[in-house]
Amino acid sequence: MQCQSLHARRIKSGGGVVIDPTHNEKAAMEMVLPRLGEYVASVGMEKPLSLYNREEILQMVDVVLTAYFDNLRDITPDDVPF
Repeated sequence: MQCQSLHARRIKSGGGVVIDPTHNEKAAMEMVLPRLGEYVASVGMEKPLSLYNREEILQMVDVVLTAYFDNLRDITPDDVPF
């Protein structure tokens, strides 16, 4: 519960939120959902996040970040200088 309280205070203060994500960033976030859903299903839909072990959390973070950046790279025009 302490974790949730800290998170709620951070969100209310404006911290931890993507400020004005671009259209492509929003699209990449949406496109993560199927891969995240597949991962959660593989762990077990009935298993609460609070019961995930360290390895399961790290794997979930990897799934989300990999999917996000793969999708962002795919939808970003090639002429962007980075």
